[in-house]
Amino acid sequence: MYTFNTSEVAEAFGFLHDLYASDCAWRPEPTFPNAEFATRQGLFYSSSLGGLFFQQEAFDDAGNNDEWTMIGYPSPDGQPKTHIFGPGYNIFQTTPESQLAAWLFVKWVSTPANQARWTQISGSFPARASAVEFLNQSRCQLPAMGARV
Repeated sequence: MYTFNTSEVAEAFGFLHDLYASDCAWRPEPTFPNAEFATRQGLFYSSSLGGLFFQQEAFDDAGNNDEWTMIGYPSPDGQPKTHIFGPGYNIFQTTPESQLAAWLFVKWVSTPANQARWTQISGSFPARASAVEFLNQSRCQLPAMGARV
């Protein structure tokens, strides 16, 4: 459980406010500052595991070969945490044939190899741990993902 009404939190947010008020913090116009980070207009920004692919694309577009990584957010237990997304499935009550087809699709898309491919394409976290072994290729392509998966 987080406690936000402490002197430490007030001091941290005060520090951030002072940075912004003295023009030492920059707030980019776009919601996702991938291009700005890739062109060294910022030292860091907040994102999720799903943002890694877009960030690498921005580095590629900028011709930037910098080495970068993803670090976890601080947490009360001292272990860094990463904001992740994962797939979710909904099967609506329709005809038995349609529901069976939906279940067969979920079964197919949930196999470790397909989950790994989905992770490579979407940047979402795999729905099953057994998919992680299939992610070696994407870790080579995106070393920052290997740091957090």
